[in-house]
Amino acid sequence: MITFSGGPYLKAPRWGYIWLNQTNSSYAVNATLELDLGTKLYNMNLNDEWVGEFYLQWLARMKSMGIKSILFSQLANLGSPQSNLNNDIDFIPLVPFLNMTTPTYRALNESVFNKRLTTLPISGTVPADPSKCSSGCLWGDCILNACSCYSGYSGVDCSVYTALTTQNKIGVNLQGVSYWTTQQPFIDLHREGSDWIYFIAGQGWNSGHSFKNQVPLDENGYPTYLPAGISVGTLMARDVLTHYDVGNYTILYDGDGVLTFGL
Repeated sequence: MITFSGGPYLKAPRWGYIWLNQTNSSYAVNATLELDLGTKLYNMNLNDEWVGEFYLQWLARMKSMGIKSILFSQLANLGSPQSNLNNDIDFIPLVPFLNMTTPTYRALNESVFNKRLTTLPISGTVPADPSKCSSGCLWGDCILNACSCYSGYSGVDCSVYTALTTQNKIGVNLQGVSYWTTQQPFIDLHREGSDWIYFIAGQGWNSGHSFKNQVPLDENGYPTYLPAGISVGTLMARDVLTHYDVGNYTILYDGDGVLTFGL
């Protein structure tokens, strides 16, 4: 058995009711808009034959999936959209009053007692997924089954890179500087990297934090020495996925050690 809450109806958060109980007069405009929507749904359930066909089609689709029993709730309610709104009632019923019928009620009644069937189709062809491209999208996004390449890339699958000759950028409303930001305001990525994270070899995340004071930093904030068995790391361009700027990235270092990178 499946239970179905009748509709179409106006559901929570029922802002109209909240707005009607505010002292600010500007809320009245929003309350009026919700009341207008509720009235249209009310009249639609009361007069439009297609609403009944909609439920017959829905019943047919449920039966095609093997569902035998369906219980409808919220079929009836005493009151108009205005009175419902005033009393914080959040749905527009299929049968607005107990002593009247609607296209939906008649359709459901005829389905039960006279085996009435829907005139609408209950199956069709599944459209192609617009986010999939047959050729793949190496450096781009698949939109409407076609690759939209990132700046500097071209080709059917966005695999051809062409170095940009000029790259002037202007940014407004920039976010705060952080390693998880999706913006890249600095040429030096390390400027927006996380604080140093300290590791003990073979152990977990930030396992070497207690060694922090034993790792001296130079005037630019870079480690100059690491105790035996201790490594440090930083997070950069963490959540940009493949949307980082194209081009060659260079790292500079001075001294002896091992550098590793995670992409």
